[in-house]
Amino acid sequence: MGRSLSAWNDGWYSSKTLVVIAPSYAGPLLVRGTQLDGNGSVGFGEAPLIGHLVIPPGPTVNMLDDGSRTAPGGTFVKGPGCFALQLDGLTFSFVIVFEVELSLITAD
Repeated sequence: MGRSLSAWNDGWYSSKTLVVIAPSYAGPLLVRGTQLDGNGSVGFGEAPLIGHLVIPPGPTVNMLDDGSRTAPGGTFVKGPGCFALQLDGLTFSFVIVFEVELSLITAD
């Protein structure tokens, strides 16, 4: 079973997202997104803003007790498809691939 998306104005769909950075990494983090099977937009933040997410080095407002840095917000897409997020730090780069499917849920 997948995660539920929230519908926004202008055709955006969102899922709450919490980026957690291990206490062992104190540098900056850049998060970018793209649709792999089309040209749909990806946005980040508290509203559907196209672009990327930058978490600067050093402490964040929402630190966890273990020293992990966090960046709460949302990931926004314009519709169904296959998407990738690329997370880049000073010494690493990771790619996360995910699929968005839209279905209508009806009440019985």
